[in-house]
Parts: sequence; structure tokens; C-alpha cells
Amino acid sequence: MSVAPMPAPSTIDSPTKFLVCVDRSEAAHTALRFACLKARKRGGVVDILHVIEPSEFQSIFSVSDQIQQDKHSEAEELLLRLSEEAAALTGILPTVLRRDGSVGPEILKAAVEDAGVNMLVLGVNPGQTKGKLVAWLCQQLGQDLIMPILLVPGNLTEAQMEELA
Repeated sequence: MSVAPMPAPSTIDSPTKFLVCVDRSEAAHTALRFACLKARKRGGVVDILHVIEPSEFQSIFSVSDQIQQDKHSEAEELLLRLSEEAAALTGILPTVLRRDGSVGPEILKAAVEDAGVNMLVLGVNPGQTKGKLVAWLCQQLGQDLIMPILLVPGNLTEAQMEELA
């Protein structure tokens, strides 16, 4: 039986870093608020990740380029609003990451590339299935690194979030 090595001393004193994956859903917003509450109580920090998927529409008239530009503009607005909210909740301006590509692989890359990330946070809507993404991420994270995934139900109330954080 092998024992995992102790983390280097510099990482022991590092604050907990939550990587929160967001989109425009209420569940993602709830996940961000919950992660911010946990970070505030633990002296941790929050990184916010938004992935822009490639346009499915291809055209010789560059319509897909305009669609991608629109997606980038919408993402910038979303990330600005969410980062301001996170800063208000934690007192620390979060790191904001915007990536282009398939959601699952881009989440995994962001988690792997930053050795300081301690927990991946995803919002889920009870009754809606994002099970394939969650199952895929669990499998990949289990193979590539050891990191908890926190699934936050989108229907948590503020009181429940405060109590659980």
C-alpha cells in the first residue's frame, strides 16, 4: 500500500480555492453564491470559469463569426456581473476565466492547470439532467487528479446556503 506524499509546505498554508463553473442558469448563480459563502467562512478564494462552446452554425457568410462574437460579449457581461457579486460576498476580487471549447474538457483543463484549485463547484437543477457532464467530470477528475466536486442544488435558499456553508 502506498501513501500519497504530503503537500509541499507552501501549499499547506494556501487558502482553499474554489473553481466555480458558471453559465446563465440560476443553478450556476446559486453555486457561485454558495462557494463565495464557503470561501468567506474559510478564508478561501473563488475562481469563476465560463466556457463558450463553438458555434454549431457554419456559413460561408461569416455568420458563425458574428455568433461567436455575440457569445463573447454576453460572456463578458455575465462574468463582470458575477465577479462583482463574488467580490461583494467574499471581499476579494475573483479570478475570472473565459475559455472557448467543449464544456467538459475545458473545465478539466482549468482544474488541472491551476495546482491551487482545491474544489470544483457546479450548480445543478433538481429534475434536469446534466448527468453526462457530471459523470464525465467525476471519471476524468478521478483519473487525472484528486479533487472534490461540489454539486450545489439550484433550489437552495439563502438560509440553507448560510447554514451549509
